[in-house]
Amino acid sequence: MTRQDVSPFGPHPRLLIGSLSRALDPGRALSRLLGLAGEVVNATDKVALGRECGRGLVRMQYCSHCRGLTLIRPCTGLCVNIMRGCLVGVSELGGPWTSSVVLLQRLATMLATSSSHNTMELALLSVRSHVNDAMLHAQLHGPRITATVEKVCGPQIVTHEAVAADAVSVTFGVTSMTSSQASSFGPEFPQDTELAPRREFEGSIQRYQWFFSELPEMLCESEIEVDQHTCWSGQDVVESYTSPVVDGSLTAQRENPEMAVRNTDTGLQGAKRRLEQLTQELLVELGVVSRGRGKQEEEGASGHRERGSGKHCDDED
Repeated sequence: MTRQDVSPFGPHPRLLIGSLSRALDPGRALSRLLGLAGEVVNATDKVALGRECGRGLVRMQYCSHCRGLTLIRPCTGLCVNIMRGCLVGVSELGGPWTSSVVLLQRLATMLATSSSHNTMELALLSVRSHVNDAMLHAQLHGPRITATVEKVCGPQIVTHEAVAADAVSVTFGVTSMTSSQASSFGPEFPQDTELAPRREFEGSIQRYQWFFSELPEMLCESEIEVDQHTCWSGQDVVESYTSPVVDGSLTAQRENPEMAVRNTDTGLQGAKRRLEQLTQELLVELGVVSRGRGKQEEEGASGHRERGSGKHCDDED
């Protein structure tokens, strides 16, 4: 026989667990998402540049030196094409990364906002009420519980310690406290004190919301010369770059005029997939999207990945 069979405290342990679990859901989700975000960032550090990328960088930065043109800057379009080709796997993280940052901001708001019964403070203050109710339930149903236990375990041996404990229990009794009464004992903090950490956190992560999507352009900013009327196109000095500048997605990068882009790094593909799955899972758990809709979006993203990341033979391999 187990405690669940006897149920000495009635439904109150389950109610207490449910109350604390609901209050901890946003914090748990925030911790999981931050942990995975760190793994995604670490995955980008392990990506090695391919041969095509290396050749493109040499042609962009150093081929002009062979003609004695050591001061001329690469054309912006050339730089963007080569950087997007080199970082196509990182750019593919842009969409899921942006969604995860938006979710982090939402979770931070949920943790900082007092919302009825789902706040951590109220859940902790209600622990006393649930414990008191559980003890009262055990006292009221004492004869039934004792009879059930004695039926399986044999007669109970009464000791002096047990008698003393019963006396203390009867003397002090059990009082129940409502949630509204418990909340009156909670500390009151100024609103600015509560909002300041959230605003600081949201401001710090918002700066990196578009980081992976805009990384190639940010790397090329240092190559732009305001007063420059000519630039290096990768083959010659020109007044403007005439080749098309393609998008950063893998599908578009297969039309990159500066380098052959085949597939993204498998490590980054796995990081992107885990980030998409966790974001959808947390959105469903928090009730932001329905479970059916989240499953449909996940299946659609999976189908898109299968169509967009097909294997292509690389003659150089």
